[in-house]
Amino acid sequence: MKTSQADNLIQKVSEDYNAISAEFSNTRSHPWFEFEIYKELLKKGDRVLDLGCGNGRLYKYIKEREVDYTGVDVSEALLKHARKLNKGARFKVGGFLDLPYSRAWFDKIFCVASFHHVPSKEYRLKALKNMKQILKKDGRLIISVWNLWQKKYRKYIYESLLRLHKYDFGDCFIPWGDSGVKRYYHAFSIFEMRSLLNEAGFNLVEEFYVDNKRICDNFWHSNNMIFIAKPRIYEN
Repeated sequence: MKTSQADNLIQKVSEDYNAISAEFSNTRSHPWFEFEIYKELLKKGDRVLDLGCGNGRLYKYIKEREVDYTGVDVSEALLKHARKLNKGARFKVGGFLDLPYSRAWFDKIFCVASFHHVPSKEYRLKALKNMKQILKKDGRLIISVWNLWQKKYRKYIYESLLRLHKYDFGDCFIPWGDSGVKRYYHAFSIFEMRSLLNEAGFNLVEEFYVDNKRICDNFWHSNNMIFIAKPRIYEN
């Protein structure tokens, strides 16, 4: 994918979520099953970055751990909802490629159903390296992405095959109701995510496939894929 096209998609993601912010926020008022997994990864005092935080719903379900939470999102409209719904939490405008931090600061970085909105392998690697830079050496990166190879989404991937001259394999556009907005997604495979994490300097600690109620033993039956990774440290 050309850099100019990837830049256009990044702008589209921001504009789309600004356009549907109220409706989208209303659909994100309840926890997903995997939030219980996330809580178990945290300890009191952890500095937590929720990257692609949306309306900040993750904070509601982890604040009992007494963490130092910051939510970052590219959509200013969604952040307005986040600030209204989560008093006492900290929110900032930013994205994967322009994080408002520059040094190792966080114990945990969460990307809950947001990393699949980053276009092009070049930008996905850059995003992961940016996160590695601000993650403590003993910290953890937790990424969840939709399993877009589910039957209900495959048609959008197949449609994208007609546009491979413009987009990358796996890129697709999924409509948001009757709004006219078609959100950009990249359909990851398990192997692609593993490879990206390794190339960006992470070691994979665990991975899960989950549906709405449980951890699945089969990727094809899952709704989301979750990857937990730690920075790879090179010693002289």
